[in-house]
Amino acid sequence: MKKRFWFLVVVALIVALAVPAAYAAVAGNDRIDGNVSQNAQVPTSFFDQMFQQHLYWVDQAEQSGQVTPDQARAWRQHFQYMREFHNQYGMGPMMGGMMGGF
Repeated sequence: MKKRFWFLVVVALIVALAVPAAYAAVAGNDRIDGNVSQNAQVPTSFFDQMFQQHLYWVDQAEQSGQVTPDQARAWRQHFQYMREFHNQYGMGPMMGGMMGGF
């Protein structure tokens, strides 16, 4: 019983330490202007690479028959919309973070 308790404590500590690092790795609450977003220093190459990966996924899924051409077209439209949205409002959660980024 004690081993299980300590195992759960260790797992909880690892998760508690890993979660903030995971959020920090992709944080970016400002619009992406130029080469880097203003707040989180997220290069635009990351931004472009992320959306290129989404488009690659759609192409592969369409070629393998996992999605229909209509579904693929809808996904491409959605990704284009999200690209414009994130370019305007940034990559952070809830359009600037909780409580307006403060």
